[in-house]
Amino acid sequence: MPRPLRLADDCHRLEFDSRHGRLQRLVDRAGGYELITEPRLGENFRLLLPLPGRECNYILGSEQLLTSYELTPRRLTLFWQGPLAGAYGRFPLDVTLWIELAEGAIRFRCRVRNRTRYALTEVWFAMLGGLTGLGRTEAQRRATEALVPTVNHQWQQRLFADFGNTRGQTLGVPGGEH
Repeated sequence: MPRPLRLADDCHRLEFDSRHGRLQRLVDRAGGYELITEPRLGENFRLLLPLPGRECNYILGSEQLLTSYELTPRRLTLFWQGPLAGAYGRFPLDVTLWIELAEGAIRFRCRVRNRTRYALTEVWFAMLGGLTGLGRTEAQRRATEALVPTVNHQWQQRLFADFGNTRGQTLGVPGGEH
């Protein structure tokens, strides 16, 4: 099994798989939390490249082979050189993802080079797949809540225990989202 790509400082430890560049481990050293508890769901980026008649043409970074990488003590740069493959074909797209540890923070940047004739409409990156909540115990992780302030009120949801969509609550979209 290939060794993971590791980036660490006093505050954080990150591990990326060296085959696809998926973030599979994220440790908050100050709080003592292992944030990604299901590494098989590791992520990196997603692109939406709508095609005529195929508005949902997502290119999943987690399925792309990493072309190369550069690793220094404070920065990891990941390169995916096209063509990148999706359910509806292969496309001349290149992605570069930078991850940097600086001043107690983790900074992500992404650049996509689009050599297709289609407009790229979404770029998702710094994705944290495999989260199962915050805390050291299963009970603490299941009790993790989101808090969304609204006018004179707040919306709270136990993200990892209650998946109901019948309350009509929204997070800025015209429908329930959890």
